[in-house]
Amino acid sequence: MNKTVAIVYNASENAYKIKQKLIFLLKENNYDVIVIAPFDRYSDKFSELGVTYFRLDMNRKGENPIEELLLIAKFVKVLKLAAPDVILNFTIKPNLYGSIAAAILSKPTICNVTGLGTVFIKSGYSLLFVKLLYKLAFKFSSKIFFQNIDDKNLFDNLKLVCPKKSELIPGDGVDIDLFSPSFPQSRIDEKVIFLFIGRILRDKGVIEFVGAAKLLIEKYGNVEFQILGGVDEGNATAISLEEVMQWQSAGIINYLEYTDDVRPFLANADVVVLPSYREGMPRTILEAAAMGKPVIVTDVPGCRHAVIHGETGYLCKVQDINSLAEAMEKMLNAGSDQRKLLGNNGRKMIVNEFDEKIVLKKYLETIAAIMQTTDDVKLD
Repeated sequence: MNKTVAIVYNASENAYKIKQKLIFLLKENNYDVIVIAPFDRYSDKFSELGVTYFRLDMNRKGENPIEELLLIAKFVKVLKLAAPDVILNFTIKPNLYGSIAAAILSKPTICNVTGLGTVFIKSGYSLLFVKLLYKLAFKFSSKIFFQNIDDKNLFDNLKLVCPKKSELIPGDGVDIDLFSPSFPQSRIDEKVIFLFIGRILRDKGVIEFVGAAKLLIEKYGNVEFQILGGVDEGNATAISLEEVMQWQSAGIINYLEYTDDVRPFLANADVVVLPSYREGMPRTILEAAAMGKPVIVTDVPGCRHAVIHGETGYLCKVQDINSLAEAMEKMLNAGSDQRKLLGNNGRKMIVNEFDEKIVLKKYLETIAAIMQTTDDVKLD
C-alpha cells in the first residue's frame, strides 16, 4: 500500500501552480498525494493531477489570538480525516498550527519557511506570541527548511529551532527549461520597461516603485513602468485597486492585472524590480534572472540572496524611493549591452544554484528518510 504525503498551503492556487512538479515527482515514486488548503478557483483542479483535495479555510488577517489557536482544532480534524503518513507544510499558518496539530496526532512534518510575514518586520506582543508558536511548532517537526540564510540564522539565534533539524534550500527553485532566455520577445518600441511582479502590497514595495517611477518619468521619456499582479484585499498591507487605477490614469504605471503565465511579460521587460521589505526567496526574481533579465531588489533578507550586486543586478535601500530611483537610473543609463551582460550572469547563477531539481531531490530524500524512520519504529 502506498504511503500518503500531504501538501499543506494557505492557498490552493499556490499548491496547484507552484507544487505541480513536486506532486508529479511524488506520484512517480509511488506516493499518494493529498492537498490541504483553503478553497479558491484552483481547488477543483486537483483531481486532474490525481490528487485528493481537503478544504481547510484560514482567516488570512488572523489578528485574534483565540481564533488563531482554534485553527489548531481545524487542522486536527482535517488531518484525522486525511490520514497522511507525512506532512509538508508551506507558509506561515500551516507551519505553525499545522505542525502543532500534527504533533497532537503523532504525524511527522516537514516545514518550509517561505517567508516570515509582516509580523517579523514589526515588534511588540504579536511578535512575541508568534515566536512562542514557532518554538512550540518546530520542536515537534522532523525537518525545517529555510529559503535564505538570514531567516535560518535568526531562528537559530532566537533558539526557535534545533539547528540539527534545520537546513537551507534555494527557495522553490526554478524550472530552467520553462524560464529560458529563448522565450520569444514581443518588443516593438524603444522604451526601457521596468516590471514589478507580485501581489500589490505595501510590504512588497509597491509605493516605493511608484514613487521612483514618478521621479524618473520627470527626467526621461523613454521609460515605462509596469505592475503585474493581483490586488490582495485579504492582506493587512493591501493597496486598493482604486489607488492602482489612479496611478495608471496619471500615466505613472501600466497596470497589467493578474496572469497565470508571467513569461511573456518577463520576456517583454528590460529590468525586473522588487523593492520588498522582506522575502523568503523571491520566486519572480529568480524566474526573471532565469530568463536573462537584470534585476533590482532591496538589500533585505531573501531579496539580497537572489542577486549578486553589480553582476546580476543591483541592490537598493529598503523603503527608500530615492535609492530605488538611483538604481533604476543606473540600469537605464547602463545601456542594452550592459543590461544583457547582467542578465546573462543572472541566468548562469540560476542554473548553477537555483535549479528546481535541487529542491525536489531534497524533498524526496527527506520524505524517504522520514518514512524509513517511521517504518523502523513500527517494526520495533
